[in-house]
Amino acid sequence: MMDSERAHAIGLVDELADDPDAVVTRAIEWCNEHLALPRQAMLATRAMVRADLHAIFADSSEFGVEKFVDFWFQESTQDKLRALVERLTKR
Repeated sequence: MMDSERAHAIGLVDELADDPDAVVTRAIEWCNEHLALPRQAMLATRAMVRADLHAIFADSSEFGVEKFVDFWFQESTQDKLRALVERLTKR
C-alpha cells in the first residue's frame, strides 16, 4: 500500500483530486478528453509505452503467475487483507 502522492509521483495514477465528491466527474472528463484525441495516434502511443508489459505477459512463465497467485492466497496474506478491509470499513 502507498499513499496517493507516491502513486501519483510514480505514474500509477494520472492526477489527484482535492474533493472526493469530484472524482467520478473528473474521471469522466478525463476519459472524454482522451476519447477526443486521434484514435490511431493514441493506440500507437499506448502500444509503445506498454511494450515492456506486453513482453512480460507474452511469456507467462517469466511473470510467474502461479507463484504470484500462491503468494496472494497464502493464509498470512489473506489475514492481512481481511484486517485491512475491516479497518477500512470502520472509517
